[in-house]
Amino acid sequence: MCTNTWIKMVELLHKYSLIPSNILNKYFRSLHSCEAPGALICATNHKLRQLYDNSGNILNKGNICGLWKQAKAALVTTDGSVDTSSDPNEQGSIVSELRYAEAVTALGASEKGGALVLKM
Repeated sequence: MCTNTWIKMVELLHKYSLIPSNILNKYFRSLHSCEAPGALICATNHKLRQLYDNSGNILNKGNICGLWKQAKAALVTTDGSVDTSSDPNEQGSIVSELRYAEAVTALGASEKGGALVLKM
């Protein structure tokens, strides 16, 4: 899967050491918000939907709080979007609620000293 986003993420991982160097002796937990489609996301959603409202929708405050309670992540990435093709001039206002929810979710789910990649 070689896309511009994939290339940028690899660049960020290398340039900023987003994965701790001492990971060999510990576990590493990451949270990837709003990154569908993808088999890993679908499998994770399958598990999560049994515990919450069956959507994983981070616009739902209960889902955000549920993520925060589960565990903290060393790396959190977000890459959400909304179809704005019907009104491209209003893209900023259309996606603003999702961007806010991504940031709130990510900040609450990050462990102390963790890293956040928020694609805008």
